[in-house]
Amino acid sequence: MNPYQDLLKVGSNEQKRARFCKEAVEKFMASEDYKLAAAVMVAEILWFTYFYRMSMKQFGGVTGDLAGYYVTTSELVAVIVLAVMCVW
Repeated sequence: MNPYQDLLKVGSNEQKRARFCKEAVEKFMASEDYKLAAAVMVAEILWFTYFYRMSMKQFGGVTGDLAGYYVTTSELVAVIVLAVMCVW
């Protein structure tokens, strides 16, 4: 049985998608999957360590452009870890 089966209710396609995404995120955030949270935290700590050392070595510090790069890539790291952990 699909746990998200009850999320698709009567309404327009846009409403169904919005409701599904909202409720799926709420269920995910409410779940107590500590392995998943730990994996994301470890990956983010490792990514921050690499980013900080690289920016200090190559640029002499963190600039605004590098900070934007860090935010974007850290989100990408989190998504990749979540995808790998959910499939694995």
